[in-house]
Amino acid sequence: MKIAILGGGHGCYAAAADLSEQGHEVRLWARNPAQTADMRQRRENLRYLPGAPFPPRLQVLEAGLDELPALLAADDLVVIATPMAALREMLTLLRA
Repeated sequence: MKIAILGGGHGCYAAAADLSEQGHEVRLWARNPAQTADMRQRRENLRYLPGAPFPPRLQVLEAGLDELPALLAADDLVVIATPMAALREMLTLLRA
């Protein structure tokens, strides 16, 4: 199954890693471009899960908000795990 997880909290990274270890193709997206670039380069989340390298099936998406709807079209499941304050914006964006 192809799964996208939208969110930057520690729970998102733990879920993404766990699902990818179960054999799913998981794509993770975080709003902060600097954090995203660091995770892509290191294949680890030093901020929330230091010392836990990402499994091979976990991909970090490097995309702006406008690009997300097109990128998520191929996923079987999209999990929105953003903070409540950002939920309306995310749902409005994905609705289009």
